[in-house]
Amino acid sequence: MEACGSRSKNKGREKKSFNKKWLEIGQKIEFEHTCDPEKATRIAMDHLTESPDYYKELVKMEKKLEDKMKKGKTKPRKIKKPKKK
Repeated sequence: MEACGSRSKNKGREKKSFNKKWLEIGQKIEFEHTCDPEKATRIAMDHLTESPDYYKELVKMEKKLEDKMKKGKTKPRKIKKPKKK
């Protein structure tokens, strides 16, 4: 089993090789998962290496979901707590 964070796909790529706008958007989004700016940047770079449109598509999907929720077409799901054994 691989250690957490060991599957980085951007080995050898520098920040300047990424689209600045989408890297900055990715960094802000990844702060949902970490408070460490270096980790947020690395995660964003990994996603952008997988797909240069990763955050563009994510932003579109979140906007679409937000619009549905405003129109009452979908509601946030409640997460059930696991039953105690």
